[in-house]
Amino acid sequence: MTNTWTDIGTSDVILIIGANPAENHPMAFKHITYALENKYGNTGPDGNGAKLIVVDPRYTRSASKASIWNGRQMYCKMRSGTDIAFVNGMINYVIQNKKYDQPYVLNYSTAGFLVNENFKGPAETGDGKFSGFIPDASQPVPTLGQIGKYDKSSWNYATFVSSHPKAFKAVNIATDFWDASGNCSCGTSCGFSKDTLSLDPASQYYIGKFRQHLLEVGLLNTTDLGPNVANERTVWEHVLLHYARYDKNTVINLTGADPLVYDDICELFSITG
Repeated sequence: MTNTWTDIGTSDVILIIGANPAENHPMAFKHITYALENKYGNTGPDGNGAKLIVVDPRYTRSASKASIWNGRQMYCKMRSGTDIAFVNGMINYVIQNKKYDQPYVLNYSTAGFLVNENFKGPAETGDGKFSGFIPDASQPVPTLGQIGKYDKSSWNYATFVSSHPKAFKAVNIATDFWDASGNCSCGTSCGFSKDTLSLDPASQYYIGKFRQHLLEVGLLNTTDLGPNVANERTVWEHVLLHYARYDKNTVINLTGADPLVYDDICELFSITG
């Protein structure tokens, strides 16, 4: 575990997936128990201590301690080897329901950085691989997967001539391109304003239309942003494309999870933001 005991003991919601700390890590589980009992004053999502979620193919001693939420125990049985699909589905739930910390994503992450136009994720390649995969021709193609290696030259940011990552963040839109009335400073009747432009990083205006408008009217320099700016996606756009594949039906079919329990787990885990 990479969490400190204090982190665990003061948590509001705890997720155990594919592990059984009640039997295998009793000292760690003692601090989970402290959180459940509200020993350190953490109120949890309902003011009654932390809530414990357990996802595991087996109903273990840890699973027996899973909290009751919305009338159901927060233990979810899943097929072995499908934990990544389960977690990716939870991430998609957080994105789709805007349960993430939007100001933090906007201002303190690389969400607004432009990515090399030649980079493609599995959602774009269509074969489950990232761009740059080179198959090993000397090896037979197995039923699942393919042997090979990656040329990672496209796995980077789009860059300025000086090789610094291109940052196009909503914080810049919020401060640099408005006149005193809060309208776009382009001087035309473009319709973009602080009131109409969403600063959510998932907004199509932020990642597409408004950026393109600023280029067209000369408020952004095409040399700085790159000659193929229309083909360059932001980090956030790639995140959206990647996790959108893990919708609820796909996750349930892959993992065998109970749909109602899965819904409750996604909501409970993301409820504290």
